[in-house]
Order: sequence, then C-alpha cells, then structure tokens
Amino acid sequence: MSIARFIPEKDLQTALRAVNLISSKYPDLLLVLVGGGPEERTLRLLANEHHVLIKGFIDANQIAAHYAASDVLVIPSKFEQWGLAINEAMFFRLPVIATSIVGAVPDLVFHKKNGLVVEPRSPSELAGAMRYLYEHPEERRRMGEESRRIIEEWDGFNRSVQEFIRILS
Repeated sequence: MSIARFIPEKDLQTALRAVNLISSKYPDLLLVLVGGGPEERTLRLLANEHHVLIKGFIDANQIAAHYAASDVLVIPSKFEQWGLAINEAMFFRLPVIATSIVGAVPDLVFHKKNGLVVEPRSPSELAGAMRYLYEHPEERRRMGEESRRIIEEWDGFNRSVQEFIRILS
C-alpha cells in the first residue's frame, strides 16, 4: 500500500512502473494507492488494473483499516520532508519500503531491519525491494514486528527539542 497525496513529489508513477516490472511473476500482487490529488487521472491511466487498485481519497476514519489490511508500506517519493505515513504504518506492524530521500528514513527506517531503503526514481530497485518482501513473508513479519518496536520506543519530538536546547546552550 502507498498512502499519499497524488502529486509529482510522491513519485507514485515509479511505484506503478515497479509493479509492472514484477507483476507477471506474481499474479496475486496488488499495489493499493490511497489518496487523491492532481495526478490521480494520470495514475489511473498508467495503472495495470490487475495489479494496482487506486482507492483515491478516503475518510480519515478508514485509514486504519487500510493499514491493517496491508502487508507493506511503499513510499517512493523523490521529495518528502518527513513522511508521516511511515509512523502510522509502523504502528500497524508494517515493514516500510522508502526512498533514501524521505525525511523520516534516517530516524525510523533501518535497511533490512524494519524495511528496505531504495534510491529515488528507480523502478528496478523499488521492484527488487517489493519482490524481496513478497518472496520472504517471514522477513516481512519480522520487519513488521521490528517496525512496531521501533515506533513504540521512538521519542523523536522530545529528542529533537532536547537537541535543539542543547545546541542553543
């Protein structure tokens, strides 16, 4: 699943290309895109209807159900200041595939620990990460459990404030 505004910076087109690279080998693979925005029409035109489901905009009270029904969170952004969906997905025990450019990655996504970090704008690298987690359900579960442990222990806001105060002192 990917949950995002459908805007160029989120680079959901790369996710669609990645799915297309591996969909013939995995007939039951499904990428669900949740969100809305100006690129929705383009994404619908590019989507392989057998492997991509574009839910579009959903009510905030439906988001939890989508996380709970997902196996992995995919954040293919080519620009992302933070990526709050990562925090949310980790709470639901999801491993995360995110690009190295996403602001939350250095703090929350640890390559091969609770997810996979890929380079932006690389459908083949993203497809490789998707393929790996698809083929290794035990790793997917382990990484998901690790995501939950990390997010439960994470105290990023307080830590950031304390570091800011330390720098000013």
